[in-house]
Amino acid sequence: LMEVADLPAIVAALGEVPLLVDSTFATPCLVRPVEHGAKLVFHSGSKYLNGHGDVMLGMVAGESALVRKIRGIGALYGVNSNPFESWLGSRGMRTLPLRMERVSKTAMVLAEFLATHSAIERVYYPGLETHPSHAVAKRLMPRGCGGMLAFDLRGGQPAVATLFRALSESIPFSPTLADARTTVSYPAGTSHKFMTKAERTACGISDGLVRLSAGLEDPADLLRELDLALASLSVTVPA
Repeated sequence: LMEVADLPAIVAALGEVPLLVDSTFATPCLVRPVEHGAKLVFHSGSKYLNGHGDVMLGMVAGESALVRKIRGIGALYGVNSNPFESWLGSRGMRTLPLRMERVSKTAMVLAEFLATHSAIERVYYPGLETHPSHAVAKRLMPRGCGGMLAFDLRGGQPAVATLFRALSESIPFSPTLADARTTVSYPAGTSHKFMTKAERTACGISDGLVRLSAGLEDPADLLRELDLALASLSVTVPA
């Protein structure tokens, strides 16, 4: 989970086959796939580019000839965004570099804390040296690894429910991500809800997996809230 694709290696392996990259989590502030050989880059503009959780936008960038074709198809089928949401997205991008720097630092602080907590079985964040993609992330994303992380909670779904109740006033549940405030989500019950348990397990989605989207709050406040919420769990950890 939270793996970082080795873009130059993928481009080399594909040869003449064009590479399309969804770079929503990273944004152009942390990595620019076109500079590594990708032909098109997609972003969910509803996430970090806007940064405030109040629009529905999608964006694509890349080779001009390909983008012109996509623009024509969008105009034909009416999938272009409305002016107000476009303005909100444009306004949000003015603070994108500052926000990505902040959430990357905060996510790293939270990941390091969670990695040492007895209620946590495993933390997934490429900024950690223990993550399988750490070397690739360090090479392609020297300015930070973004604000998204995940962790496996001991105790499975009941423990997740207890944690979410304890966090409800400070770090609320949200089915989306990349808002200005820190949120948590439960992949087994949202994004991967319609997969069987065996299929989720094959993807690394356990019943205790929590996804956290770091926001702009003071990291010290988030650490305190997480510590208090985790203390509410009645999980017996083997000695």
